[in-house]
Amino acid sequence: SAGCIGDVKLSELHRRDITKAIDALKDRGAHVEANRLFEDVRAMIRWARGRGDLDQNLVEGMRKPTETVERDRVLPPDEIGSMWGALAHADMRESTRRVIRLCLVTAQRVGEVCGMTVDELDLDMSVWTIPSIRSKNKREHAVPLSPIAVTIIRDQLADVKALAERKGRAMPAFVFPGPGANAPVTGAAIAKAIKREEIMKRGKATILGVEPWTSHDLRRSAATHMEELGISPFIIGHVLNHVSATKASITSRVYARYDYMREKREALALWADRLAGIVGGGAEIVPLGSVGAASP
Repeated sequence: SAGCIGDVKLSELHRRDITKAIDALKDRGAHVEANRLFEDVRAMIRWARGRGDLDQNLVEGMRKPTETVERDRVLPPDEIGSMWGALAHADMRESTRRVIRLCLVTAQRVGEVCGMTVDELDLDMSVWTIPSIRSKNKREHAVPLSPIAVTIIRDQLADVKALAERKGRAMPAFVFPGPGANAPVTGAAIAKAIKREEIMKRGKATILGVEPWTSHDLRRSAATHMEELGISPFIIGHVLNHVSATKASITSRVYARYDYMREKREALALWADRLAGIVGGGAEIVPLGSVGAASP
């Protein structure tokens, strides 16, 4: 958002500048941040008008970008199995299905999955490195890829390459290119595709056969099921790239450089095995060991 309005002088600020900054956050799926930006800008404009530095109230009549509710939805195994199976027949692009699956398989944010580039991937080593410029907490994040994640990404790259060859154009930089292939698909587009699958049955809403869910609910579900497998919350925090895990203290911030890659790989491998059992019909929870239980 700072890149949109950070260098604009107050006297030259227009309503469209504010809208552009907010929309950039919404497109990333960062609805809470979009609301916070709106509140910050509104407070700044009120302060400037109170001082006499600004005559017009640029946000007058503007509505809060999104209505956000703190969610705690976790899909149980039977719903994950139903959703995964129904996804194959959903009225959406195959690339959209793959983004949704990767959100669940990798436990990463939808905006970060959507923005995945070819250069971020080392599929031979089964690693996806999200650069700090794209990471929510502004720290580079190495994501170990399970075999199922690698397969999803390889299938997507094959389709993107085939389309580029048919159209006689270069291979896009993005794994999930949007229209025109010059930018990635957005988190907002994925959210709309999911929402389009919502139907009412006997007065109750469902999406792909289960209670309504979002891409972030899939990330939360993955984290919850990893904890049920005996993986420590500390390691799960590193898998999720949460600030609380990666910047826990001055000591860890300045001196500790261990990246917990081995533990993250073990955690995501356990989750991939568990997920394979769920979508294959085996829904009984069987902890496969404890990863990082002794970690702080």
